Amino acid sequence: MTCLTVFIISVALLMVGLWNATLLLSEKVFMDWLSS
Repeated sequence: MTCLTVFIISVALLMVGLWNATLLLSEKVFMDWLSS
């Protein structure tokens, strides 16, 4: 594994984590809005 490969993998994982967090947050806000 080269440094570039490790860098690309870590950036990809970071993007996936941010994407999941954004989806979870927006879903929670949407559910709160629906129930109010």
